[in-house]
Amino acid sequence: MCNIAAGAALLRVSSVSLIFIALAAAPVAAQSASQQVDQGSHATPIIHVGDPYPGRPGETVGQFFDDSPFTAGMRDAAGNVPFVAMRSSGTDCDLLSYHTSNGSITPMLQGGALTAEGLAIDSLFPTPVSANLSGQTIVDGVIRDIPTGLNTGAVLSIAPGGAQARIVASVIMPVPNQSQASWVDVMISTPPLGGINYNINSAGIVAQKSTFKIGPTEHLGVYNWTAAGGLKRVIDDTQAVPGHTNARWVTYVRGASDSTPFDPFQLQLTDTGETIFQGKFKIGTALSRGLFRASSAGAITAIVDPARGDQVPGRPAGYGFFSIPGRPLANRNGDVAFEAIDNVIFDRGVYLQRGAGQPVTKVHDSSDPIPSVPIGTRQTFINLLAMNDHADTVINAFFGAGGDARQALLLCTAAGETKLIARSDRMTGLPADAKLVSFDGRTAINDAGDVLSDVTFQDEVTPFITLRMHT
Repeated sequence: MCNIAAGAALLRVSSVSLIFIALAAAPVAAQSASQQVDQGSHATPIIHVGDPYPGRPGETVGQFFDDSPFTAGMRDAAGNVPFVAMRSSGTDCDLLSYHTSNGSITPMLQGGALTAEGLAIDSLFPTPVSANLSGQTIVDGVIRDIPTGLNTGAVLSIAPGGAQARIVASVIMPVPNQSQASWVDVMISTPPLGGINYNINSAGIVAQKSTFKIGPTEHLGVYNWTAAGGLKRVIDDTQAVPGHTNARWVTYVRGASDSTPFDPFQLQLTDTGETIFQGKFKIGTALSRGLFRASSAGAITAIVDPARGDQVPGRPAGYGFFSIPGRPLANRNGDVAFEAIDNVIFDRGVYLQRGAGQPVTKVHDSSDPIPSVPIGTRQTFINLLAMNDHADTVINAFFGAGGDARQALLLCTAAGETKLIARSDRMTGLPADAKLVSFDGRTAINDAGDVLSDVTFQDEVTPFITLRMHT
C-alpha cells in the first residue's frame, strides 16, 4: 500500500483568477470547458509547513495532527490576510498577517502578549479567524490572570495593525440578563455543539453563541459585543420562540444535534446590526428547524419557519423545509443565503433572502445544470461557501457517484447566472500525482468577484496524511 501525504501550504488567488472572474459576464456556454477551468485555478504560495516562522527566530511552521495548520480570513481593505499558523515547537499558534502589497508576513498577535485588561495571552488556537474590512480581527485563545495564575478560554478582538487585544468573552465575565448563571465555556475549539462561535461586522460589532449554566442545567444564548457597550443578549433558550405562543426551544444536551437550540454554525452579522442565527424548537413533540433574523432594536423574525408552512422555492407545491444543514451567510446589506433540504425527496439547494421581509428565492438546487457537465448528471451535495455584498454566491456542487464523484466550484450571480470557476478533475498548478482534490474548505468572495478558496489534495510524498491549502 502506498503512503499518501502532502506538505501544507497557504496560497492566494493570482491575477489570472481575478481577471477570469471579472470577465465571466459572457455566457458560460460561449466558453470551452478548458477555458472555464484554466482561468481561475492558478495559485501562488504564501507559506508552507517547514518554513521559518514569522516573528519566532529558530522556529518553523508546524503541523497539527492530520489537519491543516492554517486558518485564514478574507483580506481587509488594505489587502492584508489575517491567519493563524501552528508553531513547530508545540500546538500553539500566532496570529499573522500576509500583506498582498509586498508578499511579506508579520505577526499581529503572539502568545505572551498582554490584553488591554492586563491578562496574559498564553496561546491562540487553530480555529476560524474572523475579520472585517477595517482589519479588526477576532481570534480564540487562552488568557491567564497573572496574580493568581488561573487561565481560561477567551475570545479576543485585535484592532487593525495588531494593536493590543481586548477580551470579547471569557468565563470571568457575567452572563447578560441571567444574574444566577455562569459561563460553561467560551472556546470555539470545544467539542461540537458546545462552546462558542463568533463573527464581526464592519462597525466592529461581534456576534457570538455561548453556553451558560443555571444551577446544574446548561443553556445556550446568542449575544452581541461592542467595545463601548460590552456583551448584550440577543436571545437565549429561556425565552419564547418568536412567532409562536405554543412553542419552546429544545432542551439543550451538549453533543446532541437535535437537542441544541441554537446551532453551532458561525453566526452572521449585517452592517445594520442584524444577527442571523439558526434555532430548533418544538410544538408538542414536532421538531422544527428555523432560521432567524434579530434586529439591532431587539425584534426577531423568521427567515425560514417550517412550523408556519414555508415552501421551498423552485420545488412543487407541498415541498417544505426539512433542515438547514450548513451555516447561513449574511452580507453587509442584509442579504441572507443558506443551504436547505426539502422534506419530500430530501434534495439539497441554496436559497436567498434579499433583506428583511423579502421573499426567499432559489439560487441553485440539484435540478439545475452545472456548466461543462452533461445535463442530468446527479448532484449529491450542494454546499454554500461564500457570498459578497452583491449577493453573488460561491457554491461547491458534488456531482457523479461512486468512484466518479467530482466537485465543481461555481459562481452564482445575483442576476441568475451560474459560472464555472474550476472542477476538481481539471485543476491545473497542482503536483502531477495530486489526488482527492476538494474545494470544500474555507472560501470567500469580495465585491470585485475575487475568490479566496482552500483546495485540499493528497499526493505521494511523505509517510503520513496531511493537507495542502490553496487560494
